Amino acid sequence: MSIGTSPEGATLKFIHRGSYDNMDNTYEAITNHLDDKKLEAKDTFIEEYITDPLTTTEDKLVINVFVPLK
Repeated sequence: MSIGTSPEGATLKFIHRGSYDNMDNTYEAITNHLDDKKLEAKDTFIEEYITDPLTTTEDKLVINVFVPLK
């Protein structure tokens, strides 16, 4: 873990529910949404684990994905 500053500007939040193995589908949906809305993301996506992947069953996993915009 490290401490730093938060990105400035607008940020979109997406919620992934389910197996970590399906995160590719979530990122594909995010990319499609950005393309559809003609939005450009910064180079960093931020994942916030709402549930603990070590103790939560795969079908109950919840991860917030924050996408800072340029």
